Amino acid sequence: MVWLKRAGWLVAGVLALWLVAWLAVPPLLKWQAQTRLTEQLGRSVTIGEVKFEPWSLKLTATDIAVAGRPTGAPATDSAPAQGDAEPLLHIARLHANLSISSVLRLVPVVQALEIDAPQLRIARLADGRYDIDDVLARIAAPQETPAEEDDEPAQFALYNLQLRDGHVRFDDRPVGQVHEVQALQLSLPFASSLPAEVELEVEPHLSFRLNGTPFDSGAQATPFAQTNEGALTLTIAALDVGPYLGYLPASLPLRLARGTLSADLALQFAVPADGTPSATLRGSLSARDVAVNDTKGAPLFAWRELQLALGEVQPFARRLAFESLRIDGAQFHVARDAAGRLNVSQLAGAESAPAAKPAPAVRRAACAASAAARGASAPGP
Repeated sequence: MVWLKRAGWLVAGVLALWLVAWLAVPPLLKWQAQTRLTEQLGRSVTIGEVKFEPWSLKLTATDIAVAGRPTGAPATDSAPAQGDAEPLLHIARLHANLSISSVLRLVPVVQALEIDAPQLRIARLADGRYDIDDVLARIAAPQETPAEEDDEPAQFALYNLQLRDGHVRFDDRPVGQVHEVQALQLSLPFASSLPAEVELEVEPHLSFRLNGTPFDSGAQATPFAQTNEGALTLTIAALDVGPYLGYLPASLPLRLARGTLSADLALQFAVPADGTPSATLRGSLSARDVAVNDTKGAPLFAWRELQLALGEVQPFARRLAFESLRIDGAQFHVARDAAGRLNVSQLAGAESAPAAKPAPAVRRAACAASAAARGASAPGP
């Protein structure tokens, strides 16, 4: 009977642990998430409610909001910006179904992730300036303790991703136009570098309305449940980038003057018999009549046509394979200013150092040596 008593104590301990986690994890996680995200973004981050089910490892957060553009004093670590009335980002519901293998493997494994009604609002204030510049600057800032570089692909597993009813609003204030992506639906069966250990329940799908024009990739996807294969496609036919040049950040070290882009891409998902998922990007990209200038408007390089054919590009495994690259009519403009700086040095983020002038003593010695050489070579009287 001793083993029954021990089993009873074990069950009671597990139930007590579940009860503590059920009561303690939500407020602790909410406090930590709000605090850390506010510090990292420099914007006030709020979360309405957090629920956690320790017996099923399901986590749900509702009413997640990131404050809009600061209206007063700049944000500091101790006083984050409160922002405009409308938030920069709002998510009605975020639901994650975690896997126990996350603990066993010590890598994040998410069986399902659902994002409901995300709303993103961005505004362009002037050429190259946006209302999220402060957030991007904080994200791009170097960390105090940089992580060690690792050539191995990151180990993670995310399955059954579903984004529903997304909305992106882009307010182009200098020209008085508003661009909107509405009814954004995205489903991915996986984004993983680990073998599949869960049931895949969603098929690849992408649909939205861009300024009222519908786009839907569902008709081009293979039924994933039957074949364990599917694809998302993207086709762009001769897109003139001219109307969009004003949206490029002013911090770029070059200026795109003109160009026409085309793309025919397919992101293929597959789960073979061994259970190891793969996502492969195939297709082609082309750019015609491209001209690039420096920040002062002087030409740097241009080409008549560039064609890139992709082989097997696996983004989740960090693998690149190209079949061919062809450039026709390439032109390069290299110039050196009076200080000895090359115009192409700005692409590397540094200016080339001008050639150093010799010291006065060295110049006097060189002049003396030159005079002696002339005297030695002069004909006698």
